[in-house]
Amino acid sequence: MDNINSSQKVSIIIPVYNVEQYLRQCLDSVCNQTFKDIEIIVVNDCSPDNSLQIIKEYQLKDDRIVLIDLQENKGVSNARNEGLKIAKGKYITFVDSDDWVTKDFVEILYNAIEKYNTDFVCSDYFYVKNNEVINRKGISVNLIYNKVLSEERYKREYLQHLKFISIVQVWNKIFKKDFFSSNNFDFKTRIHEDNIFMWKALIKAKNFAFIKNKIYFYRLEREGSLTATLKDFKNKLNLYNSLILLLQSEEYKKYITDLNTYMVIDTCYYIERVSGETAKAVFSDFKTLFFNKDFKLNYKYINLRNKIRLLIFSFCIKCNINYAVLGQIHHRFNPIRIFTKRNDLNKINE
Repeated sequence: MDNINSSQKVSIIIPVYNVEQYLRQCLDSVCNQTFKDIEIIVVNDCSPDNSLQIIKEYQLKDDRIVLIDLQENKGVSNARNEGLKIAKGKYITFVDSDDWVTKDFVEILYNAIEKYNTDFVCSDYFYVKNNEVINRKGISVNLIYNKVLSEERYKREYLQHLKFISIVQVWNKIFKKDFFSSNNFDFKTRIHEDNIFMWKALIKAKNFAFIKNKIYFYRLEREGSLTATLKDFKNKLNLYNSLILLLQSEEYKKYITDLNTYMVIDTCYYIERVSGETAKAVFSDFKTLFFNKDFKLNYKYINLRNKIRLLIFSFCIKCNINYAVLGQIHHRFNPIRIFTKRNDLNKINE
């Protein structure tokens, strides 16, 4: 670690576990950044494969690589926390070891956070499935780009849509290091750690910004990865419970209606995309655990389609009707999308 000095401007933290198949691509992309003033903190979380040997190989070629070799596997949250403890950069960014980044990833993020002077900056990204890069069509929320956002209304709107915009992850962002230390931020859980962390970060941030650049390649559902195990709705319920506990404190309490709205929209999307019996079970579990007379929703910051979705869901709760059937009909029949497509076709034909 002695070769890293305080002049490093950006610390990149990479948690590693059982990723020998993808690790070289990840490290190549990070080591070959156009922005050179970086330290690369690679945390080996007791990997059972050859990941440690690969890291040591790269460390011999690039003296900016700092290796933390953990002796016990405690999960990605702990690995990130260990990296944060020794990070010397003015700014912090994260890369997952089965993903990779564009060569100007750090340069673009660094220039943006220096320009806007925000607590964090969030970029867009590509999906990768079966080694094929998927150019996502866009984000379901109308984000405001290239502008400092500090108003409370943006926080509340984006919290309600956290799963459906590129803000839910930590790996397509750059943070001020002081933002972590001044708020005593770290990662707490083994599952959904990004989601819980970003709820705290978005609420506590004085300001933040979005940029349109797609500079991160996110690998979907790698075999053995956490994302491949999150399809079970029971894990979603655990996430909801964790977020409810988080919002019990006085400083977070005013966001409870935004959390309720987020949970219902997230649950609706899940129900609309799974089989009949699973959908019925999900609705029943959610209703049993969360819906009561004090469960209030916030309709102010959501689009018309989601307002209709929430109204249907609330109607089903009130009338003891399962959302599965009505929800899946609503999902298939989207007059807004049909109207938009017709308009697009008319423009093309004009």
